[in-house]
Amino acid sequence: MTKKQVAASSSIHSGVLWALRAITILLLAYGLRVRGLGEGDLGFDEVATFFVSNRPLTGIIEYVMRASREHPPLSYILTSLWFKIAGTEEFTVRYPSVLISLLAAAWSVHLGRKLLGREGGWWAGLLLAVMPFSIDVGRTARMYPLVTLLALVTIEAWWRWLQKPTLKHWGIFLALSLAGALTHYYLVFLWVVEGAMLICFPTCTRRIRWPWLLTVLTGALILAVIIAASPGMLATLEETGSRFPARTLRLHELKGALMDLYLNWHDASLWPVVSGGLVLTALGWVLLWKKSRPTAGLLALWATLPTAIVVLIPETIRARYLIEAFPALVLGLASAITLLRPHLLRVVAALLILAQFVTHWDHAYANADTSFSKQVARLHQLAQPGDGLVFNGPWPAFLLNYYRQPDYLNTYKVPQTAPPGFNAEVDIPRLEEIATAHERVWVSYGTVDPADPDFRVSLWFAENMYDSYKFRDLRLYLPEPETMQTFPVDLEFGEQIHIEEVSLNTQEVALGETLLVRLVCECEDVNWRTLLRLGLLDPEGNVWDNYEFYIGPKHHADSTMPEDWVERRGLWLNSPGLPPGEYTLALRVRDESGSVIIEEESGEEWAPLQQITVVRAQEAATPPPPGEEIPTWAGAQVTFDESLSLIGLNPESSYVLQGSPLAFEAWWRSDAPAESAQLHVRLVGPRSTEVQSFDPAPAFYPVESWKTGEIIRQEFSYPIPNDLPGGKYHVQIRMTDDDGNPLSLSGSRDPLTFWERIKGPRVEFEGDWADLYIVMVGERERNYRLPLFLKKNGSNFGNTLSLAGYRLGKSTLRAGQSTQLVDYWQALTPPTQRYAVFNHLVSPDGTTIIWQQDSWPQGGQYTTEYWVAGEVVDETYTLTIPEGTPPGEYTLYTGVYDPKTVIRLQAFDPQGQQYPNDMAPLLTINVVP
Repeated sequence: MTKKQVAASSSIHSGVLWALRAITILLLAYGLRVRGLGEGDLGFDEVATFFVSNRPLTGIIEYVMRASREHPPLSYILTSLWFKIAGTEEFTVRYPSVLISLLAAAWSVHLGRKLLGREGGWWAGLLLAVMPFSIDVGRTARMYPLVTLLALVTIEAWWRWLQKPTLKHWGIFLALSLAGALTHYYLVFLWVVEGAMLICFPTCTRRIRWPWLLTVLTGALILAVIIAASPGMLATLEETGSRFPARTLRLHELKGALMDLYLNWHDASLWPVVSGGLVLTALGWVLLWKKSRPTAGLLALWATLPTAIVVLIPETIRARYLIEAFPALVLGLASAITLLRPHLLRVVAALLILAQFVTHWDHAYANADTSFSKQVARLHQLAQPGDGLVFNGPWPAFLLNYYRQPDYLNTYKVPQTAPPGFNAEVDIPRLEEIATAHERVWVSYGTVDPADPDFRVSLWFAENMYDSYKFRDLRLYLPEPETMQTFPVDLEFGEQIHIEEVSLNTQEVALGETLLVRLVCECEDVNWRTLLRLGLLDPEGNVWDNYEFYIGPKHHADSTMPEDWVERRGLWLNSPGLPPGEYTLALRVRDESGSVIIEEESGEEWAPLQQITVVRAQEAATPPPPGEEIPTWAGAQVTFDESLSLIGLNPESSYVLQGSPLAFEAWWRSDAPAESAQLHVRLVGPRSTEVQSFDPAPAFYPVESWKTGEIIRQEFSYPIPNDLPGGKYHVQIRMTDDDGNPLSLSGSRDPLTFWERIKGPRVEFEGDWADLYIVMVGERERNYRLPLFLKKNGSNFGNTLSLAGYRLGKSTLRAGQSTQLVDYWQALTPPTQRYAVFNHLVSPDGTTIIWQQDSWPQGGQYTTEYWVAGEVVDETYTLTIPEGTPPGEYTLYTGVYDPKTVIRLQAFDPQGQQYPNDMAPLLTINVVP
């Protein structure tokens, strides 16, 4: 063969290999996006896409022109054409995003090859194919995959026009720029990038400078005319413009958005990983600068300028608002992998990047959310003709355009529009009319904040009707009955809640009916997160039916309850197996931390309210609602010793912070008479945890008492160690008999990780442990350094905590003035329990406390049981001198105590001498006339 033939053969071979790589990338991208595409409800934005697109062309244009905060029409028009061809099932509604995302990956290969070379194009396409954020938007029925594609093709068209300024290339650039502006307004930020390139690289961009300026002015004029003719867009601009300028840079929001762009997940523990990704991206631009300064400048400006503009706009920063800059980040990473030297360093960088993306794929395939469709299904099961359905705000009602409610339900939106949102003069009379017209009112809250920022709808229902049933965000309210039996009571729950009166609609209630309960409360600094639980207790104190709820309305405007509050609730007696008989209606209260507040006089968790007689249901009685379908997390099924089966599992969350409890619910079924047993739980991951033992059944109804076929639900709470390394952990269980011998098990679940999916459709449990589900343990942001310029103290409290120092705003005050005090606490050893801190400002003679404040550290958000040895935690107080305080030198004493026993920790000075009364003198305040 001649040299020319050899070169041609080599070129063909290289081209075929490159094409095979590109096809592999596209197949990978397709598989990642199409798997499980039809599972889960359409989200609000996706239903909005359906709502706008499922109409004629003129209807789409008319709607986007008059609707506030709406996007331009091009993507909706394309989706509308797709609907006419393919239909509107969940899968088909999302499928255009898959196809457009594939085109974006292909174009990333093409543009990367042009800017970075053949290998750079391959890496650019691969990264765009596998990045979790790209997968997520490629599975969502919105315009964002099209935004990515248009950003790529527009920049390429501009680059091509720059290199060869012909009329044809100008026309392509103009058409694509207008298409981008008519898809998402943020794509006009690319004009800023192009303008910055003309300024930064005047020599190589000289030939298109004036044509580009004329083009952009023409495009801006066309866009301005469209906006001027769009009342909705004008209203959006007016509302957004009224909030300019943005008062802060909101760097915390920006960090979250960048974490989502790189990993589609934002968590404090992931920031170092994303920081590394940002450094590699910037390194790619730097390496490219040595090869081609205009190319490197283009990518850097493409990524940074749109991001800077978004930061300046007074809107919440979301990753999807930075998507026009996303391809530049991808190309930067591809440049780093391509240009790094030596070759081994490139391989290491590539493997690290791909490993991070692969390990975070699972987050893109979180359990499908079917909340709203299940709520609608529950309405079809439970709603009756004549019922009303209220949506708290107009936006959640959007979902009914896809998931249809029963035809016999009268549907309302309160408020009807947002913004401006709730109007008391209009909406309260509407609520009164709705309550009068319907004996039962269902309320779907959903996203209420923008429509009802003060939560007036929730407050009205809480003050006027009885919350008698809840299913996710759906509530059923019943009207005030004609008569109520009132009983005076005197119940004190700590110093926070006093129940002085209870009223019932009846003391004899049939199975399937609702017991309405009204509690008259006096509240003292009660947080809305305080949990109340109404329960029916048998004579032995066993709880047979209960309803737990946060005090106050479903939604609320601030953190503190009013001093006087009337709680209206209903207890729907629908628990399976509830026998007729005599019961005690009782109340239990938990504070915002989850600790039970004991009723002071009795010392029992449950405070009795009244005696209730449960009788058999009459024929005319309202049938009970169907029981909650038993959740089967990942289809987990486990049988122990062929007698006890785990048939349902509901983890409280797939994410938990260090030191917080891991909570889950389990549904057990008795398949045969069983002996008593112990359940053991452990976490296996970066560092396995100790085994925790539990009773698998409630104490009042042990396993050996169950009847064959009976189903029992039990809640479990597993404490996560404070120092457990962050990462993914497998939650595993086993069962043992009384002698500690493991019971045989069999069962399986759905695969949860990428590698499990490769192995097969089910994960079979082997050995003694059943691997139930995966939880992500997040690491807390901890501080181990004391700040500079603090006044040191060094007091020691129980060899557990040290008051390392403090900062005081002013030490000289007049009566009525205030100053800020910041204490810096350091854990000497990991605290094993929650402690409280007291501060007493004492008169010069030591007899009178003129100011005091007890507190949980960090306002109860980060209490001592979460601290680790050496950690520094600050606590801020506002120290106020009461009016009328005489002049003198006042000493502030600080101490630590156990809130359960009110016993103080022993307090020692830095030399080891114990302070009197275990009160450490911290500072002196000089009160002057």
